[in-house]
Amino acid sequence: KSRISSAGYEHSLFTTGENLTKQCQSTSARTSHKAGYSNGLTFSLASTITGGTPAATITAPFSSYKTGIFTYDAASGLYQVSQYGKPFVDGETGEQFAVTNVLVLKTSVAAISGDDKGRQSVKLEGSGEGIYACEGQSIPIKWSKSAWDQSFVFTTADGSPLVLKCGKTYVNVLSNSANVTVE
Repeated sequence: KSRISSAGYEHSLFTTGENLTKQCQSTSARTSHKAGYSNGLTFSLASTITGGTPAATITAPFSSYKTGIFTYDAASGLYQVSQYGKPFVDGETGEQFAVTNVLVLKTSVAAISGDDKGRQSVKLEGSGEGIYACEGQSIPIKWSKSAWDQSFVFTTADGSPLVLKCGKTYVNVLSNSANVTVE
């Protein structure tokens, strides 16, 4: 309850695997994927970028008040995440959140006409360009999604399937006009 006053309702939902399982069992919710389902992602334990450009810091502005900053820490091999001008801290551990992979997906983002809450319409069907960063390197990527209920497909610029390194992945969905910097 204390989180609602400081983070808002949209960032205050908590549950456990046990509670989710109980809820699924009490409804007709499916607990397994349909035959042939694929999440479209491929992972590797080995390094996944060759021939990339340096990506020690990635700045991904979502809006005039929220910008994600990802700073590579070579000692851990992870990107430290900051937002709203300060470290993004895990509410459970108190430690700064860190990820192995950073994806930046560019698409059409616009204010919803007549909405007085500032909500956005984000086009997630179709295709677009983006950036993949891992281990202090980045490469351009392409994304596609054929329908709302289908998985994203990520490829390198030449059309080869994108392979992510095993670990946590942070996905930024930004406006085509967002001024993303990679340094």
